[in-house]
Amino acid sequence: MTVTHKKILKYYINHNTFMIKMAEEVVDLTLPEWGFISDGGAPDPWAGRDVLLHVRSMTIFEFFKEDNVVLKEDVKHSYFWRKNLVTGQREGWVCALHLTTLLSDDTSGMLLKIMEEAVTFFENYLTDIEKETLDDIESARLINGN
Repeated sequence: MTVTHKKILKYYINHNTFMIKMAEEVVDLTLPEWGFISDGGAPDPWAGRDVLLHVRSMTIFEFFKEDNVVLKEDVKHSYFWRKNLVTGQREGWVCALHLTTLLSDDTSGMLLKIMEEAVTFFENYLTDIEKETLDDIESARLINGN
């Protein structure tokens, strides 16, 4: 979706006076496919949780390290996998479904596909964090001369 809205532009004539001009600007309001859920407030009820929203299907997943969670029998939709870490180690993870609009028999294949895409998105996110952390460690090592 795109919209056009008015934007105020200020043009300074000199240090004390300026002229205001309205200009139209086209803004793309397309929502991203994925987004992490966080309210950013303090205290943040989402702190320490990895909750991911698939916007187009209104599906919410939460990710847990395998050794930090015991899923009860009533959790029908979950996905277990092992992530290869940048260091070469492997780490077990669980993706659990909280909510979706895709719970009919006709959409079960679509839900599995979206869950697999969520796992890929989350793995890429974790890999980016690992690489940033390793870069920070290397930078600190170089600065300290170790």
